[in-house]
Amino acid sequence: MGKSQSTREKQARPPTARSERTRREVLNAAAQCIAQEGYAAASTVRIAERAGVSWGVLQYHFGDKASLMAAVLEYGMAQTEKHFEEMIAAGKTAPTLERRLRMLVEKSWQSYSSPLARAATEVVINNRNQWRNDPDKDRYLLELDNRQIRLARQALAGVIGDKSLAKFLAGIFLAALHGVESSLLQYGPGQRFPRELEALVQILTSYCMQKSSQKT
Repeated sequence: MGKSQSTREKQARPPTARSERTRREVLNAAAQCIAQEGYAAASTVRIAERAGVSWGVLQYHFGDKASLMAAVLEYGMAQTEKHFEEMIAAGKTAPTLERRLRMLVEKSWQSYSSPLARAATEVVINNRNQWRNDPDKDRYLLELDNRQIRLARQALAGVIGDKSLAKFLAGIFLAALHGVESSLLQYGPGQRFPRELEALVQILTSYCMQKSSQKT
């Protein structure tokens, strides 16, 4: 069935500053709701209440819950990309390799432990099996993974100064962050995991120093 004329007209109109602000408020409210109350409790009615908008306004911007959850996932990825770009620029200022890597790990964890990132992960967990049966959604999930890998490689290359080594370490870097993130989802917000994050810093530093000594 094709889209109605009113839907096509709404999508064709450029978003206003007010509508963009409303969309962000709803997305942030959805992220907070999922992170604090769980995916199942995050109904469109509950999210609308948190955002301070009517259910009709939420439906106008996002449609049903499935579309809203997909928007939360994309919003989370977009914010992660923006955060990584800022980290890449800031990370180059630290004087030593270890301090640059520590800054990268700490800033990355701030992003991955945020309510928006936790909500995006919950969306994937709760929809992955269903989306795997949809070729378009399956390709989208693969692209999300690839986007994270590209970000990690760029960030590490900026800190280390070696693209080949950054390409190798990106997998370790992301696996560690996702592992700690899984613990956060299990134990709840407020956990800091300082030992685990410091271990990641030391592993990355040690490997970089080892490779550097092999070249000399």
